[in-house]
Amino acid sequence: MIAGAGPAGSAAAALLARAGWRVVVVDRAAFPRDKACSEYISPEGVRLLTRHGVVADLEAAGAVPLEGTTVIGAHGSRLTGLFAEAVPAPFRPAGLSLPRRILDARLVQAARDAGAEVREETRVEALLHDGGAVAGVMVRGPDGRHAPIRARLTIGADGIGSIVARRLGRRRSSLPRRVAFVAHFRGVQGMGRTAEMHVGPEGYVGLNRVGADLYNVALVVPQALAGRARGDAGPAQHVLSAPR
Repeated sequence: MIAGAGPAGSAAAALLARAGWRVVVVDRAAFPRDKACSEYISPEGVRLLTRHGVVADLEAAGAVPLEGTTVIGAHGSRLTGLFAEAVPAPFRPAGLSLPRRILDARLVQAARDAGAEVREETRVEALLHDGGAVAGVMVRGPDGRHAPIRARLTIGADGIGSIVARRLGRRRSSLPRRVAFVAHFRGVQGMGRTAEMHVGPEGYVGLNRVGADLYNVALVVPQALAGRARGDAGPAQHVLSAPR
């Protein structure tokens, strides 16, 4: 049983299902779905995706090559790191950039194609125990009903706020020190084939092309400043926020 159908959970589900295991994956989201993220993958990440046979589909869906990252300091200094110049040589000279709604949905489909059962809009609410060991989870489905899923192995791939980790008592939540605001824009001028990170005294802005004319813009600021964000972002772009 796997909690979380993001890239880690779906990839694990596909690998286990191909090995002959019966796998159930649950996620509170319905796919495709947006997620606050910088939305780029290193060449090593592309190598792992190749194992699942999804790279050609991602490229056909609009994923674009990413050659590295350029960091711009508050006073104009610049530093560019290119994947192709790494030692040892990477799997390929460029990574990939694409929206998470495309990446995650394709990996969910890969898990299903491998034979895993994926239950969307389903929340993990508690762990089941047998003799002191975790023996599965209790979930709440889209109809609001609770049901047990018993399993020999339970994997928590449910992110920074992992309910699995919290129920085990291995993780404690605290207020975020930084908050990221992420939006998609069109018509951004002057972007090359690297992502950009503009660093200032109170945070940074990341820019990354994730489609033919689609750009990820992520603003990361201290939590104390995030509270100033008020009002409606408007219909022109979809804005997400997440603690960092």
